[in-house]
Order: sequence, then C-alpha cells, then structure tokens
Amino acid sequence: MQSSLSKRLGILQSFKKTENGLIGKTDTGHFRIRTFSPSVLQVTISESDAFEDFSYAVIETPSSTAFSITEGHDLLMVKTPMLELIILRNPVSFIFKNTKGDLLNKDDEGLGTSWIGEQVTAYKELQEGERFIGLGEKTGPLDRKGHGYQNWNSDAYAYHSGADPLYCSFPFYIGIHQNINYGIFLDNTFQT
Repeated sequence: MQSSLSKRLGILQSFKKTENGLIGKTDTGHFRIRTFSPSVLQVTISESDAFEDFSYAVIETPSSTAFSITEGHDLLMVKTPMLELIILRNPVSFIFKNTKGDLLNKDDEGLGTSWIGEQVTAYKELQEGERFIGLGEKTGPLDRKGHGYQNWNSDAYAYHSGADPLYCSFPFYIGIHQNINYGIFLDNTFQT
C-alpha cells in the first residue's frame, strides 16, 4: 500500500514548558510557541527538533509576558492576558481566540499544516464573512479574498493590473470577520 505524499504535523507525543512558551513533539515533527507580548505569539513548525531563531524581519525577542499552560485530554491551552491558543492533540492544529472566547483564526481540520516533500503547507479555516487585507505591494483589490499571491520580489517594469509578484514582498495580512481582526506575519524568506 502506497503512503500519502502529504504528511501532517501529526499526533502530540510530548511537550515541555519553556521560559517564553512551550516546545512540542509530534509523531512527525516539532513545534514551538513563544510569547512576544500579551497579543503576539509566534508559532514555529519544523520536521526536526532544531528551530532557527535568525530573522531578517523580526528584531524583537520573546518577552517575559505572563502566560499559563493548561493541559486537557484532547488539547493544550496557552493563555496570555489577551490571547488563548488552543493546541489540539490529534492531529496537532492551532486555534486562536481572544480572551472573550471569540475565534480569531483556526487551522483547517482536514488539512492543517503538512509537508509535501520539502514544501510546507498551512491551511486555515475561512470564517463567515472573512476578508483579508495586506500582503505588501500588490495589484488588484484591497480585499485579497479569493485571489492568490506570490510572496517574492520581481523587477516588474511597466506591470499590468494583475501582475504578481512586484517589487516589495511583505508577508503580513490582516483577517477581518464579525467585527474582529487579527494579523499573521509569515517570517519566511523563501518563495511562498
């Protein structure tokens, strides 16, 4: 029987609390959660147990933000004064909520984060009425929903209204739904 080409992050095997968050091990990979402030969490996912800390874009370092970790049968919860990160155990996926319990962002239950060879995919669940803005210098409408974009730089002299990529890559977007907003910054120098 042939195995699937796609490999999910997998089932949580173990985790340990760190000074700024936690490190988790699954049956197929590893993840790290770090607190940068009460409203900023960093999620890093790797096939190995090595996490690269160098960044061309992020100069801030994790802070001594107060946080707690609660362990449940099916999940872990990392809570700061402004955010709740629910980490489902099987398979590992991430759900972000504010402290009122409002859903901010959620991994897609069927796809989540996966590897296809050396490529990494991260699928998010679209919320009712959700819209997206950002992504740096891009042509097209302000609302990015329903469009695909490359995070890459190109010298695009005399570009047309649908050209992509252009001169400036900024892998940050804001999601807006039900009078709630959040931001995701993909700290990645590779073409995405």
